[in-house]
Amino acid sequence: MEKERYIRVFGLLISLTIITILLISGPAQAYILGLTSSSNSVERGDKVNFIATVKAEGNETLGIDYLDLKLTAINNIPSFFNCKFLPNGTILSGCEGISIEEISVPGQYGYSYGYDSGYSYGYGAVDTLMYNITLDTTKFLPLEYKTSLSMAVGNKTFEQAGPSILITSIVQPLKNGCSIRAKSSVILVGNKSFDNARLNYYIPLRNAVNGEGYLIGQKNRETFNYEFKNIKIIQNDDNNMVLLLVSGKYRLGLAKKVLETSVINLNKKTNKIDIIGDNVNISGMNVYFKVGC
Repeated sequence: MEKERYIRVFGLLISLTIITILLISGPAQAYILGLTSSSNSVERGDKVNFIATVKAEGNETLGIDYLDLKLTAINNIPSFFNCKFLPNGTILSGCEGISIEEISVPGQYGYSYGYDSGYSYGYGAVDTLMYNITLDTTKFLPLEYKTSLSMAVGNKTFEQAGPSILITSIVQPLKNGCSIRAKSSVILVGNKSFDNARLNYYIPLRNAVNGEGYLIGQKNRETFNYEFKNIKIIQNDDNNMVLLLVSGKYRLGLAKKVLETSVINLNKKTNKIDIIGDNVNISGMNVYFKVGC
């Protein structure tokens, strides 16, 4: 009898513990996020619209801290974009070239929108946060991007993948090849900086695939050396802009070589070069020698 009494008391304690945990944690809340676009392919300089939606299942309070529209270039190309904004559409950070219009909030009456099923499909009580996000593609490199919509609720983050977006551009052939030499005072490599940057880049006549080059710099006794080959020309137009996608490896001193993919941005009008990479970045290199391009 004593043993049975202990078993009953132990079982009661376990039950009370489970009930307490459930009361503290509260009901589970599920969110449904959506992201659609007006087009999956757009020429650089045009605009593309997204419809972003957020719904809390069970008509619970949303309680969102902020939302985040992300665009990330595919194939490990160093180009990404994060636009954070409040639930009322107020921009927080990283939204250059973007405008956000709040279409609806839960409890309102209005039309529902969505590019995947037409601009409107009914009028009635709205139970979803909805935004029309307009993006100016002038701010983006002409690449293919994957998109996503995420939101922060307390210490949790919810995310939903969106459609891929291809930003195209005019690519005229480099009929006379391209040879560039440029210099800059500073190279940024991660959290380090190197002085006396020198760039040497060469594309043979009518054969961009065989282009190659190197970038060097030095800080005190530590050297930086980045050797790369051309992958493709991603933009060459009448607006004096040439964008070259390159890939190779760099080394700091005698350390192990690190794989790096970069975009070389040549402004033919100003004779300035920017290099955009995951780890290697330079702004405003001065071109002192140029043939072709």
